[in-house]
Amino acid sequence: MNDDSLTWVEILNEESEKLHGIKGKPNSLAELYEAIHGLDPCRAALCLSGGGIRSATFSLGVIQGLARAGWLKRFHYLSTVSGGGYIGGWLSAWIHSSNLDSVVADLCPHKAPSVTVPPSGSAVSPESKHIRWLRALSNYLSPRIGFSVDFWTLIAVVLRNLLLHWVIFIPLLAAALMLPRATFGLSTHLDPPSWIRWAAFGSALSLGAVGLAFVETDLPSSNREPSRRPALYFLASMLVGAFLLSLFWAWHSRTGPGGFGFWKCAGVGVGVNCAGVILGKVVRACRKRNSDSPESADSKPVPTFFKEAASVILSGALGGIVLWVGSTELFPRPIEVKGGYVCLAVPFLFAALSIGSVLYIGLGRRFTSEEDREWWASAGGWGLMTITLWVASHALVIYGPPALLSLGEKTAAYIVSLGGLTGVATAVWAYLSKTTTVDLVKTDSIFRRMLTRVGPTLGSLVFALILLLLISLATSFLLDPGKHLSAIDGSQATIYYDVLSNTSPGVALTILAGCLAIALVFSWLMGINTFSLHSMYGNRLVRAYLGAARDHRTPHPFTGFDPHDNVSMSELWPADASAPRGPLHIVNLALNLVKADRLEWQQRKAESFTVSPLHSGSLNLGYRRSAFYGGAQGMSLGRAITISGAAASPNMGYHSSTIVAFLMTFFNLRLGWWLPNPGEAGKGVWKRSEPGFGLIPLVAEALGRTTDQTSYVYLSDGGHFENLALYEMVFRRCGLVVLVDAGCDPKYEYEDLAGAVRKIRTDMGIPITFSGLPRPAGEKEPGSHYGIGTIHYTEVGEDRDGTIIYIKPVLTGDEDVDVRRYAAAHKKPKNPFPQQSTMDQFFDEVQFESYRKLGEHSVLKLFEQKG
Repeated sequence: MNDDSLTWVEILNEESEKLHGIKGKPNSLAELYEAIHGLDPCRAALCLSGGGIRSATFSLGVIQGLARAGWLKRFHYLSTVSGGGYIGGWLSAWIHSSNLDSVVADLCPHKAPSVTVPPSGSAVSPESKHIRWLRALSNYLSPRIGFSVDFWTLIAVVLRNLLLHWVIFIPLLAAALMLPRATFGLSTHLDPPSWIRWAAFGSALSLGAVGLAFVETDLPSSNREPSRRPALYFLASMLVGAFLLSLFWAWHSRTGPGGFGFWKCAGVGVGVNCAGVILGKVVRACRKRNSDSPESADSKPVPTFFKEAASVILSGALGGIVLWVGSTELFPRPIEVKGGYVCLAVPFLFAALSIGSVLYIGLGRRFTSEEDREWWASAGGWGLMTITLWVASHALVIYGPPALLSLGEKTAAYIVSLGGLTGVATAVWAYLSKTTTVDLVKTDSIFRRMLTRVGPTLGSLVFALILLLLISLATSFLLDPGKHLSAIDGSQATIYYDVLSNTSPGVALTILAGCLAIALVFSWLMGINTFSLHSMYGNRLVRAYLGAARDHRTPHPFTGFDPHDNVSMSELWPADASAPRGPLHIVNLALNLVKADRLEWQQRKAESFTVSPLHSGSLNLGYRRSAFYGGAQGMSLGRAITISGAAASPNMGYHSSTIVAFLMTFFNLRLGWWLPNPGEAGKGVWKRSEPGFGLIPLVAEALGRTTDQTSYVYLSDGGHFENLALYEMVFRRCGLVVLVDAGCDPKYEYEDLAGAVRKIRTDMGIPITFSGLPRPAGEKEPGSHYGIGTIHYTEVGEDRDGTIIYIKPVLTGDEDVDVRRYAAAHKKPKNPFPQQSTMDQFFDEVQFESYRKLGEHSVLKLFEQKG
């Protein structure tokens, strides 16, 4: 099999061939679109939005209404996202196990081929058993209400997965916190022989020169193809050089200053600068010798050469003078200010090695370009971030625990308890609120709005600080439990610093390596996906919705799960044309780009990713065959709809926050899933189910550094990109779209619709307009269950426009009496029926039937009024 990914032109051609028999030219998208617009009847899609079980239940009613109206067989595509994927997966799996004609007949009670009899003692019901199963498991996470076995099983799974996750995550954090201990020990505990000291000194100066040489060869004016990581090597050289220089001075100063006077320091600075610039120019000259481009010539007039040389010497001398000030005024005896030296010496020396370059840029105005100065500015930004992180991490380990303990053990205990409760509360808030952006963020009060935006960040910061302090304290206790246990009241802070001062660098590095090894080994053994909350959530979705699609289940008598409930995506579109087929199901996911390289996507932080029976992938990366992608069995329908509904994840598209991501990762509130990159970056791994060593992806998830440039990508709820499943249908040039929007929208602000319309216009240049929108009945105007919109394909030069029938849960006063009675009983100020919070994933019988009937009623009213 060809290992190259498929392009979007290729997958659209294949879909068109499978659906309509159209065979377009492989590279002629315009011709393919022309053929699609010429179809009669036009290409049609049913889009089911996100919104959890509310969307699934309302969409069930819509599907029944479409079946009764004779429209369900008209659709070529079924496009779903999040909660719409629950019921869309049910429909696709049911069609697969039966056939479309039989499903349509069963969805219409008055046309059912036979009357089924429920359990003894109930009235005869014509409703299909496939729908009755959905009613029975409307509490799909814990079907039996109350403190049942289902409830305790759910708690047990969450706790088990959390403990296993901590086996990886806590040693990883401990390893990171051992680094400051190791640097403290290296600076203050060792007294190496003279040759080691001078070797560190020489290496530090050499690295400083190499860093400057890299700059000289990578600047835009060097006519070199830009590096993928333009400042990485410069920063690494400078940081390691500064660290070695700090070690040298800490060791050397114990026997006196050793003659490091003003002029010697200035001379050292000049030497490093000159060596770096000369080395860089030699590399540039060698590169230019092998270049055929006449533009790469780098000759300069003699006056400019002398000006540049003067700039190099003066800036180097300034850097050396800064070193002299540090060695004589700031840190003449590092051993006397251990903590301060370890925290500040490396940032100071990093600045000293770099400060010459600042003067060099200033003095070299006449022979450096604006692009070069911008390069230096970007490198300076990375440098400031690096030294800030150094100071913060070392101060946290060295001064944080003593400061906490100095408040008194009781006060410290109260602070730790409060921090822990804050973290738990914030994690729960993040988990629940991220099922919808409207439920908690859209409030009338400015104070509440600010609180919902800033509160989680502050809560996460407090918890992260307390957590790191506790891990550092625990490390100290493990290093010397005897001292901590024998401490008298009020002496724990002194003992902590004493243990820190007496920990040898060898012990610290050994513990660091051990913690890192534990995290690596367990991440390899357990995987990064298996013990997240994804499988707990997915198993119950499959049981409730895909299990409802089967005629004969054989569940395990103890667990209630049947592995045969799930079905491979590729099986939904069998090669045999006579086998049961329904609409081509497109499951919409979000590929997270929290570390976005494309600046115009900084707010989106995600792009569209789709899974269909034929292909899995994204427009910008490419696609793979679903039958082989993501594991030995390929992508399954259960996996796809679970990822599509992974609303609460550390990386959540445009909802993402770095500090909240850390908190959610720590508490294992991770419903998303890591899968191979379908593009070139995943060429060697695209058939695997997850990363072999999950440590690097886990760190990226925790720090909000997900991207599409790595071998594996992080996928989550499709609503983190677009919550109506409309984007991909416009991309496929559907002429008729029935769009069900059942997201939480209590004020009818149409936020999800506006977001989809905006993205489609921005990315495809296709405007979408509406002559009217669904609205509840008002005092002076009637309501409407639907609205009609136009997809203006002609705006991009295509043959004809498309039509959207937009359906939304609204009350117009013409509903059945039981629906109106339920609505009257649930007139909550913030989330009245039919816009109850998406956080409610536990529907009772009356609630389920009210949403189902409202969906069916909305469609029947549409056809009654529009025919």
